[in-house]
Amino acid sequence: MSTLGASHAILMAVYHQRFIPVVSVPLVMEYEEVCKRPGLLPHLKTSQIDAILDLFCSRSYEQRIFSIGGHSFEMLTTTCLWNSPSPPKLLSSSQVI
Repeated sequence: MSTLGASHAILMAVYHQRFIPVVSVPLVMEYEEVCKRPGLLPHLKTSQIDAILDLFCSRSYEQRIFSIGGHSFEMLTTTCLWNSPSPPKLLSSSQVI
């Protein structure tokens, strides 16, 4: 992972508590599955990936998924980020840096 990319900027902003990611359990499970794909992050051990995901989750807000009539609806379909108690607003990666 490059230290110049948007992913790095987002992870560093979460680490420094500049915003709170809003995530669902299925989204975190997908993050975990993708991060642990063979060869994707060869410089990280599984335990290191787990530690990063644990920190990310510990600083995230869980958005529960509701089911209506057998259909699942996620209140927020993408990670929504905010840095104040006011209503969430979406930030672009250029605003995170």
